[in-house]
Amino acid sequence: MWKKRVDVKLTVVYDFFYNYLKSSYGQNINLWYTDTDSLIFEVTTANFYDDIKTNLDKFDTSNYSKHNIHNIPQNESIIDKFKDEYSGEPIESFYGTGAKAYCIKVKHNVLKKAKGVKTCKTVTYY
Repeated sequence: MWKKRVDVKLTVVYDFFYNYLKSSYGQNINLWYTDTDSLIFEVTTANFYDDIKTNLDKFDTSNYSKHNIHNIPQNESIIDKFKDEYSGEPIESFYGTGAKAYCIKVKHNVLKKAKGVKTCKTVTYY
């Protein structure tokens, strides 16, 4: 059962990346990191948030505030749709060292993941 669920998630992630993102942005998109159910990528476009607005059927915007600066309408949390985990804050920098081991810096936050590290007081982000 677990393997089948992982296979389905990977199929959804791959389909989204190759059949939507890669076909839409071509050479203007770079995949930085992928996991079972997530992607981190860099895209060069006039305004990615405008692109989200015109393709709301592909995105879960339930974590955006009602009056967000991008004027993206909120929709309900939707299974198999992709969510901007940072609610419209662009990633300023990303350092990935392996599966479930990375640091992401956005304007107001730093997210540090290090699965399997049992004793760690702090991870310094430079």
